[in-house]
Amino acid sequence: MSENRRKRRKDKRNKQKPNIDRKEKTYGIFFIVLLFVLAVFLVFYFAFKGISIR
Repeated sequence: MSENRRKRRKDKRNKQKPNIDRKEKTYGIFFIVLLFVLAVFLVFYFAFKGISIR
């Protein structure tokens, strides 16, 4: 195996995953929770209003 190919394979194996910092994780969790709360709120709103979603 040539050196270039060997080096390419080694680089591919050692390739790291993209780093996600703490701020991005916090924003992601916050928006997921926000969407969940919004969905629950809409379900209760429509249930108490008597409007069927169908």
